[in-house]
Amino acid sequence: MHKSSILAIAIAVTGCLAASAASVDNSGFEKVPRNALYALHEARGKPFTAGAVFINGKYLPPPYVVSRYGTAIVINGHQVTGQVIPWSKFRGARAAAAPGGAAPASAAKEDTGKVEQATSLDDLFGDDDADTPSAAPAAPAAPAPAPAAAADDDIDDSLEDLFGDEPAKPKAKKARPAPAKRPAPRVVQEQEDEGPLEKFEHTSRTRQLLETIDKQRTSIDRSLRSNHFFFFSPRYSSVGGNLRILGSMAEKLPDALKDATSAEDLFARMRKAGLGFVSMEVCTDLYANKLTFPSLYDLRSRVREEIKQRKAMSAESSY
Repeated sequence: MHKSSILAIAIAVTGCLAASAASVDNSGFEKVPRNALYALHEARGKPFTAGAVFINGKYLPPPYVVSRYGTAIVINGHQVTGQVIPWSKFRGARAAAAPGGAAPASAAKEDTGKVEQATSLDDLFGDDDADTPSAAPAAPAAPAPAPAAAADDDIDDSLEDLFGDEPAKPKAKKARPAPAKRPAPRVVQEQEDEGPLEKFEHTSRTRQLLETIDKQRTSIDRSLRSNHFFFFSPRYSSVGGNLRILGSMAEKLPDALKDATSAEDLFARMRKAGLGFVSMEVCTDLYANKLTFPSLYDLRSRVREEIKQRKAMSAESSY
């Protein structure tokens, strides 16, 4: 292999490893909680040059490094799944194995960081549960009352002041009630904000959960090494196929994307080419990345070479 080619591959692999080690682009998927990453760490595969990966319609060229990033799967520093198994299940399994065997209510909730949905007026405006003694919260400063609309009698009096024969008499100002104070809705804080990070002690159940995520990482890694392809996006289920289908797509997609005038036009072209598995959602993402179509010609050349080599190996084995 030419020295410049070896150098190019080495630089690309280094870039993959650096991207994986740095902060991960979640690609629109659910982010991995900080505690999950701290406890479960990252399991990184070895780099390889095979297959094809599209993330939100954008082709990601090889080499690829497939990693388990806490509870999600990452390729070259780009998240390609949400949490395969939510971090809350790990916390719940660990709590269930602790003395007493009951998982706390907080472990059963997702770490969404969103406002908790109110199920009653007490939930929305009430204080903490009455059964739980707690110090009375400090009363917040009363906000300045907003200008209120004038009452009907005030309007009548004002008209008399303006058009009456007698001079206006001073009137005592009517006291207006202060606006009611309502506490803000309670918010479920994310797990990573609940105190310092702590060492996670595995149980047999949490090891099983972690093994399930590792199996999915291995499955994606092996499929790509076998020259499969994947379209990943948080807006639709992942789409994939083997080398034969990848070969057909690599022949048609570059020109179709270059010449398409809209996502609908691209969808029609893919169906006409017999590539009906490429859905309208995928075509929408592909068309949004239309300017990247030149990189698809590199994919076509690489896939052609791979198919050529496989045919040659098959011919040799037949003798």
